[in-house]
Formats: sequence, structure tokens, C-alpha cells
Amino acid sequence: MIKLFRKIRQNLLSENKFSKYLIYAIGEIVLVVVGILIALTLNNNNERKKSEAKTLIVFEELLGELASDIKSIKNAGLFYEEKDSLTFLVLNTSLNREEYQNNWRSYYSLTQQTTKIDLSNNAYNKLVQMSDAIPVEYNEIMKELYALNQKKSYIDRMRTKMIQLVNDIIKYNLYNYSWGINFNQQEIIDYLYNDSRYKSDVRLLSNSGVNEHFQHAFYYMQEAIICYKGIAKLLNKPIDYTLLGFDSVIAKTLTGDWTTEQAPGLIVTIYIEDNQLLYKNNSNTDIGKSYFLSETKLINSDIHFNTIVNNGNEIVIKLYGITFNKTKG
Repeated sequence: MIKLFRKIRQNLLSENKFSKYLIYAIGEIVLVVVGILIALTLNNNNERKKSEAKTLIVFEELLGELASDIKSIKNAGLFYEEKDSLTFLVLNTSLNREEYQNNWRSYYSLTQQTTKIDLSNNAYNKLVQMSDAIPVEYNEIMKELYALNQKKSYIDRMRTKMIQLVNDIIKYNLYNYSWGINFNQQEIIDYLYNDSRYKSDVRLLSNSGVNEHFQHAFYYMQEAIICYKGIAKLLNKPIDYTLLGFDSVIAKTLTGDWTTEQAPGLIVTIYIEDNQLLYKNNSNTDIGKSYFLSETKLINSDIHFNTIVNNGNEIVIKLYGITFNKTKG
């Protein structure tokens, strides 16, 4: 091909056809430029495909991180559910000394423990650094991920606050109670039963723990579930709904109408829609969601913990001392 072009140039020059030679030369330059542009385009396309492939790998990594975040929050939910149940008894019932005696370690731990919620944003940070390579169809999910990532720092701050509150209580007990150092069981039971400061500390940690730390983690989990579903759909990955707080087998046993003697006339209807356990009642039009923390523990979207209890052939749901019985479904 090069020899052919060279021969054409020589013929044009030998025949003294300069104008035709000039046109030919321009044409040859255009061909060269077009060839370069095609090569650059192909190279850029190859680089773009490589970048997009790397981006999809990071999205798969992010899917795993979101799954880990959701598990961590569900585990924290089980921790706070136990504390919340005991807190309700301490603050809303008249526990006698024998009841404290029988379960003193659990009541004592209400003011001595907190839990950690491990959340990761490594994959998200990688995506931010390679944002130019992210396919257009991921733009909407990136906006959701950005909003989700903004909530993480607040949850971390609440965790730090909880640690500080527990440390302050422990420090106070060390300086003001003999059992703070000697750890005398009977003196601790006396403290649990008689000391008003204990109830104040229980209330303080409940408000900071369940109503702040876990509440915001729960909101994070709900949005993380939305992001998880969106990414899984874009990657054509199967969705593990059990991970996302939905157990189809148990959920089917809960569908129907529920009533309680403590609130005559109230009917709570539980139903399944789009692999979610939803509920509503006859007193308003609000629809809530329930998430399985375990096979017997649920958390509602209004941050209420529920316990599923199998009483022989009957299943009941307990909520802060209130028992719901299934009447239809």
C-alpha cells in the first residue's frame, strides 16, 4: 500500500501536475489523521471497557460490604432488643428484690455494656475515586450510596458517645460504691433494687442506645437494603431476602389479623408484599415494615421490638408486655 502511494506521488510530480498532487497530498494526510483517530478511539474504547470492568468488580465488593453492614446492624438489634426488654421491666414495672436476685447479672449489665456496629465504606471510597468510569446506569444508585455514606459518620459518633457514657457510669460506681471495687453480689442487688441512680442510668443509656445509636443504625440499614437491591439488580445477582430481614416461611405464618385484650377494637393486619413483611392497623392508614432479626425477633419500622412466641398450637406476638393473638388469616 505504501509503495502504491509513493508511485502515485512520483507519477504526479513527473507529469508536473502540482494541483492534483496537492489534492492527493491533502487526501493522504486526511487518511493518516482518520487512521490515527480510529486507533485512538479503539484504544479509548478498550480502556473504557477495562475501567468499567474494574468498576463492576468494585460494585460486587460493595455488595458484600452492604451485606456485612446489614448483618452487623441486625446483630446490634438483637443486643438492643435484650436490653430494651429488661429496661422496660426496670422502668415500667415494680420488680421485687427476688426478681433482681434471680437475674442480677443481666440487670446490672444494663449500665455496663454497649455494642459496636461495624460499617465499612472502603468500596464506596474506591468508586468515588474512579467515578469517571462508572456506567451511566449506575448514576442513580451512586446518589443513594452518597446519601447512605453521609449517615455512617453519625452512627460512629453515637458509638463513641455510648462508650463514653458507659465509662462515666463505671467510673462513678468505682468512686462512690464499695461494690464498685470489691464487686459484692448482695451489695449490687441492693443497688439495683433501692438506688434511684440506677434507674436514671438505665433510662439514660436506653435513650442514647436504642433511641439514638440503634435508631439511626436501623435507618441506615433500611437504606442499605435499598442500595443492596439496586446493585444486585444491575449486576444480575440473586437477592438473599433472608439477609435483608425477610423470612418467607415464618412470614407466611404471621399473615392475617391480630388483636390484643389490652387495646380492644385494635386490629393489626400483617401481610406480604414484594418480599417484605408489612403491617397496618384499623386506626390509621400508615403502613409499616417489619424485619426479622432472628427467627423469633422482629424490629418494626417505628423501632419497636417484637417477640414471636409459639404457645403450643398457637403463635402469639409480644410487644412490651402486650400480647397479640391471631384472629384471622
